[in-house]
Amino acid sequence: MRVLKKILIGLGSVFLVLVALFTWLGIQSVRFKHEEAPFVKAYLTDLSRRWSVADVYNRSANTFVEQADSAKGQRTIESFRPLGALISIQGFSLKNYSDGTWGQRGVFDFKARFQNGEALVEVTILEKGHTGPRVLGIYLTGIHVNPGASGKMTT
Repeated sequence: MRVLKKILIGLGSVFLVLVALFTWLGIQSVRFKHEEAPFVKAYLTDLSRRWSVADVYNRSANTFVEQADSAKGQRTIESFRPLGALISIQGFSLKNYSDGTWGQRGVFDFKARFQNGEALVEVTILEKGHTGPRVLGIYLTGIHVNPGASGKMTT
C-alpha cells in the first residue's frame, strides 16, 4: 500500500509540474503575441511598399536575407509586386509558439488585404533578447489579384 501511495504522489507531482509548465508557456505566448504583433504588421507594411527586402533588411534574419537574395527568392518576391502595398490585416493570430535556448519563435497567421488583391500570410519571427525580433520567413498562400491589376502573378 505504501508503494502505491508513493507512486500516486509521484505521478501527482509530475502532473502538477506539467500543468505549471503549460500554464507558463500559455502566458508567455500571449505576451509574445501582444509584444510582437506591431512588429509583424510594421514589417509587412514596409516590405509591401516596394516589395524590396532592402527596405526591411535590418529586421530580417540572415537566413531570410540569403534566401531572398537568391535568384529564386528574387523571382518569388518580384511575383508579389502586383499585390501592391498592404492596406489591412484581419484575423491576426499566433499559430505556433516555442521558447528555448535559441530564443522565442512564433508563427503569425493572418489575412492581408493589399491595394490590388489579398492573400493569406504566415510570418515566422525569432526574438533573441537584445538583438530584437527578426523575420525568419514569409509565406503567402491563397493569393488573389484583382482583375485589371498590372503585372503577372504566380501562386
